[in-house]
Amino acid sequence: MHSRCDLACDHCYVYEHEDSSWRGRPAVMSLETADRVAERIAEHAAINGLPEVHIILHGGEPLLAGPRRLDAIIGSFRAKIGEVCQAKVLVHTNGVRLGRSFCDVFRAHGVKVGISLDGHKEANDLHRVYRSGRSSYDRVIRGIELLRTEYPELYLGLLCTIDLRNDARTVYRSLLEHDPPSLNFLLPHATWDAPPPGEREGYADWLTTIFDEWHASGRPVPIVLFDSVLGSLRGDPSTAEAHGLDPDDVVVIETDGEIEQADSLKTAYDGAPATGLNVFRDPFEEVLAHPEVVARRKGLENLAPECLGCPVVSVCGGGMVAHRYGRGRGFANPSVYCEDLKKLITHMGKAAPPPRAFPRFDVLAAGGHAPEALAELAAGQRVVRRALLAHLIGDRGLRSLLERADRAEGARLDEVIGHPFFSLWAAGRLATGADPGRITSYAAAVAVRAHLTADLVLTGSGGRFHLPTLGSFTVEGRDETTVRIHAGVLDAPGGPLRPTPVLSADGFSVRFEDDDPGLADTGWPVLSRLADDEIGRWQDAFGEAVAVLRQDHAPYLAAVQATISTLVPLSGPVDGRSFAVHRRLLGAVGVRWRDDPRDLAALLLQGHQLMKLLALQELVELHDGSDPEFADALERAYLAMVVPGPRPDTANFAGASCLTPAGRRFVAAMGRHGMTR
Repeated sequence: MHSRCDLACDHCYVYEHEDSSWRGRPAVMSLETADRVAERIAEHAAINGLPEVHIILHGGEPLLAGPRRLDAIIGSFRAKIGEVCQAKVLVHTNGVRLGRSFCDVFRAHGVKVGISLDGHKEANDLHRVYRSGRSSYDRVIRGIELLRTEYPELYLGLLCTIDLRNDARTVYRSLLEHDPPSLNFLLPHATWDAPPPGEREGYADWLTTIFDEWHASGRPVPIVLFDSVLGSLRGDPSTAEAHGLDPDDVVVIETDGEIEQADSLKTAYDGAPATGLNVFRDPFEEVLAHPEVVARRKGLENLAPECLGCPVVSVCGGGMVAHRYGRGRGFANPSVYCEDLKKLITHMGKAAPPPRAFPRFDVLAAGGHAPEALAELAAGQRVVRRALLAHLIGDRGLRSLLERADRAEGARLDEVIGHPFFSLWAAGRLATGADPGRITSYAAAVAVRAHLTADLVLTGSGGRFHLPTLGSFTVEGRDETTVRIHAGVLDAPGGPLRPTPVLSADGFSVRFEDDDPGLADTGWPVLSRLADDEIGRWQDAFGEAVAVLRQDHAPYLAAVQATISTLVPLSGPVDGRSFAVHRRLLGAVGVRWRDDPRDLAALLLQGHQLMKLLALQELVELHDGSDPEFADALERAYLAMVVPGPRPDTANFAGASCLTPAGRRFVAAMGRHGMTR
């Protein structure tokens, strides 16, 4: 509404941080611009069938526009947008000008009012002062009291920016004295180039102090940040910009009609929120197609590599985008508040209600094998794999090839990166930088399966080159070679492709992986490049094992088939077992040769069972990892669900201090289904 302000808050991201675009903009939005904004919002709502839109009148200080102009602008919004959908209009102000003339306008149009207040007088005066240094506190309180006593239906709540110099309890209690309908606490905008003041994790300690008092007293008022984190811990969408993986759906319209991304980005660098779009010439559909907007709506795919393995990433979501910025890597960093967010979320998790990250979480906890539950696990893993892929494609040519494949035959792309060894390699590549050339081998396999045309330079080892899910070929004396793929047909130099063997029986097929370069990364004792007659023996044994599964474990057969895509032959035991699974090799089971098909069937069943547990733990943290003995006991108990014989006593699981809220729910569901005695 207005691009200037009557206060001089030194923590303001509009005037005191990196962006200076406000200097060249009109001070106030014209009625012509406001009408065009209303038309664009109505147009967008009609195209997308939106039942409701949220509009926040912001600044600068929006009340500088005056009550008459605001009345006209809000009236335009109501008239033009109301023909298409409901418009929920809010105004956020510093409160110093809030009087009856404004409140009467807001009451007439049903506009809620939020006010910035950093606590008691001493706290508020640290930042929220006039240019002369004079306190604004008394005038703000006068505006709040007017809302509270005469216009209570307009009173939306209070927003407090954290300053570690202020005592957390004193700030919280002083805010409660104003009977706010809601509160929110804002981390001061900061980046890696301009870090926040104070000690590391100090913001987590400040917030957990308030959280503990708030939670212990029965949560007397909604606190946006806390309620949103608790919701995310249950599996709900985030309702706060400060955290969460949900796509950002905010755009900002400046006083001249320029369309920008979230204005918090102003703290990163000059021009960071700019899109180059304007309401006078561009519909909002153009914003949705803007490359930077698209990138920031990709959830996990848009996060720093360090974030992907973090146990709280599904709740944190990498934090606010602006807080990730640092020269050199741009926004591809964890949040500058990473440690604070991790500590806060972990602390709040201990008080959170049991999560429901998966609708069929309890089914999995009980060892169930419903197709819907397994499909939810598979969908979660697909998101993780695509996020890994997004971080690994640096070459523009490869990115273009894979994007073409995704558009043409996305299932073929998912088939290749769904190969168990992709996640194992990708995680190692992100962690250590090892084996950078293997991404080209995956791209070549995608091109073949998606029937594309490409020339690619592959790297190999010892003259052997491997195409995941397809097979390998040899070029003697070469560790680099060019392959030509025409409409999906591979022209490999040096000789014919040795196809990856496939074992099949009664509609159940698995790749028999004895040649993937990633086998060396498993630490398993693998039988490599078996002769055809040996592979034939494994085929016979697999067929007999599938027959045993159908006869003796029929309810499990479809589930085993859904979870196991790859069989790895082992020459010896792994951790004392004749089968092996790995949290980064979901879909693959290593097994030792067994003469008795019933033994092989049992190994496949156990591998499937343990793989479910590992897959779930890749997506939901069940324990904090501080107690390896408990982790082993949980695996044994879960495995016992499909192993004949006495089941272990798990009665003491619920009291384990290392359990997360999800873990407590998990073991409770195990108990309800007969796992405890």
